[in-house]
Amino acid sequence: MIIHEPLTTLSTTSPNTVSWLNSTANDSSLFGLSEFNREDVLCRILTTTTTTTVAGIWDTATFAETFLKTLEQSDQAISRLKSITKWQKHRLDYQAVYSAYLLGAMNEEEFMKEADNYATEYQEKPISAVLDEIKEIQMLLDFEMSPSDFSDYLGIEQHVISNALSFSENESLTSEVASQLLHSRQHG
Repeated sequence: MIIHEPLTTLSTTSPNTVSWLNSTANDSSLFGLSEFNREDVLCRILTTTTTTTVAGIWDTATFAETFLKTLEQSDQAISRLKSITKWQKHRLDYQAVYSAYLLGAMNEEEFMKEADNYATEYQEKPISAVLDEIKEIQMLLDFEMSPSDFSDYLGIEQHVISNALSFSENESLTSEVASQLLHSRQHG
């Protein structure tokens, strides 16, 4: 929330110095020592050689909440990308073992023993949860993943992934048709 009324008057004595005049706050709050409250604000000040302008004043608690929420979302995205990278490495490692088997560097028994290390069990999840994960991944990546990739990464059977993707496409199509109908009724 932006607070427009100035809490203090600013004066410049040089381009690099700002003096606080007529401050009603005690010294500790000027240095961020007070608890978050309506009087605790973040101020953006623009200066030139001749003027100082208060460009904006924001409630610190609101600013901090927004900043922390953004930080949390970034942490979640980083965690998801790390997880995808780990899955890709795991997949590449399996491909190396399989290639070694195909090239005759290991026999079938050795391959089967190694392949067990890469086997995953499918889990069951509601389509809505699967769809949320797929949408999150699609927003993070600048390339397409196949239903097989999603199935392998999420550990969910491919038909569940296909159903979730189909549901998403139908949902988008339904939303688009509804929007077109509304537009035609308003302008028709």
